[in-house]
Amino acid sequence: MTSPSIQYSAFSQSVVLIQIHTRVTKTFYTGATLPLSYRRTQLLQLARLIQQNTQAIESAIHEDLRKPKLEIGLADTGFVLNSTLLAVERLQDWATPHKPQIEEEWRSGFDATIYKVPKGPSLVIS
Repeated sequence: MTSPSIQYSAFSQSVVLIQIHTRVTKTFYTGATLPLSYRRTQLLQLARLIQQNTQAIESAIHEDLRKPKLEIGLADTGFVLNSTLLAVERLQDWATPHKPQIEEEWRSGFDATIYKVPKGPSLVIS
């Protein structure tokens, strides 16, 4: 017995995307994305997703764009995987609050600090 293939209409895809965006937005506004441990986990899950699905991703890109698989491995899946792992390594440094140098004398008493925290949800579809 074969499982029936699921056919999505443009409307049903829109509904699914709205549901995903709503879920991600709710997660953001709970404050769950603030801890570095959460962000590190998300990055590691993305890296694992790419590693576990490299062949499927490469086959889809090859079929859609006719790119050679070697190029896909270097420029697409490999690049994203390496960038993700680099982000995991540098996350602590990137998230450290920064005190900028204040040039103007009249602002020297200000306690200016730049906090690098998530600004909001985003949904990238490509």
